[in-house]
Amino acid sequence: MDASTWQLAWRTSTALLYYLTYPIFLLVKTILIILTTILAPFTYLGKTLLDWSLAPFRFLVKFEALFIFLGWAVLIGCIVGVFLYTIYHTVERAFQSLGSYSSLECPPKEYSQPLDSQWDLQWDEAIGKQNRSQPLRDYFGATPTKEPAKLSDFYAEWESFKGVPSTKDTALISTTILEEEDDNHDVEY
Repeated sequence: MDASTWQLAWRTSTALLYYLTYPIFLLVKTILIILTTILAPFTYLGKTLLDWSLAPFRFLVKFEALFIFLGWAVLIGCIVGVFLYTIYHTVERAFQSLGSYSSLECPPKEYSQPLDSQWDLQWDEAIGKQNRSQPLRDYFGATPTKEPAKLSDFYAEWESFKGVPSTKDTALISTTILEEEDDNHDVEY
């Protein structure tokens, strides 16, 4: 067989295969067109739902540079924190091994007197042994009371100053705005 007969056999077999599969292809194409027509509203609804569900991510994409910056800041902060923690504890262990004491080993200082008495004693030593029975807060004239604190008469007037008209009633400001005058007399006209 020569080349022309092979070409003829090839063309004949492909044409025969085309005409045998064409009805199947046409049937599948028609079914697909009908299915896409029927499913079009559902695909549109699916695309819309997908678009809505991705909307927060599209909003967050606008802050991408901020997220990258904060991510690197957290990473660098963690690395530096671990580094400082390691250095601190290494130095602390080195000092402990050299024989110096740690602040953790010192027992807390216990006070034998109440706090007011200690302040009283320190104050008595400072002012020359005043009466020890008088508490320090009484020395300054501050006595604890259950009454609320009152303003002095000078400041009490400010508390309820009703001489200024309310700004809710008018659209104007309740106080006058004074403008500065130019006192420059050096300029000749």
